[in-house]
Amino acid sequence: QQTPKTGDVPRSAAVKTAPTGKVQPDTNAEAARAQAALLGEAFVVPLGAFLNKANVRALQRKVTQAGFKSYSEVQKVAKGEQIRVRAGPFASREAAERASEQLKAKGLTVGPVAKL
Repeated sequence: QQTPKTGDVPRSAAVKTAPTGKVQPDTNAEAARAQAALLGEAFVVPLGAFLNKANVRALQRKVTQAGFKSYSEVQKVAKGEQIRVRAGPFASREAAERASEQLKAKGLTVGPVAKL
C-alpha cells in the first residue's frame, strides 16, 4: 500500500488528538501545505461563490465533514460583495483532483482544479 503524499491527506487524517482530548493540527502536514502555497505550487478546488454568508458557512461545514480544509475570499462585484469558497490548498494537482472527486462523491458541486 502506498503512503499518501502530504497534499493528499484529508483534514481528518492531518490532525492529532492531544492527551487533553483537544484536537491539534499536525504541524508537518500544515507546514507542507504552507510551503507549497509559498512556492506557488498550491492547487485549489473551487466550490462556489455566494452573496449570503450563511450559505458560505453551510458549505464550509460540509467540506470539513468530508475531511478537507476550505477557505473563503471576498470579492467586490456589482451587487456588493461575493464570497468565493475553495477547498485546499493542495500540494499537487493530483491531490486536488482526488479531493475534487471525493467532494463530488459527497454531493458537492465542484469547479475545475485551479493553481494558486
